Amino acid sequence: MDSRSDLPLFASVAVSVAFNASAQARAAATIAVDGTDLRGVVPALSRLVPEARLRSVE
Repeated sequence: MDSRSDLPLFASVAVSVAFNASAQARAAATIAVDGTDLRGVVPALSRLVPEARLRSVE
């Protein structure tokens, strides 16, 4: 669970993902996702990252 301790990190990066996060972390993150599987962030990230870049990472 992402928490208040993640806030400085979220502030220092261009894109941050809060996964099952506290309210403060959710508010600070670019994307907030809840669930039991971290792969749940992929649809949210795919809206932010151009498709060509996603393919090159796989």
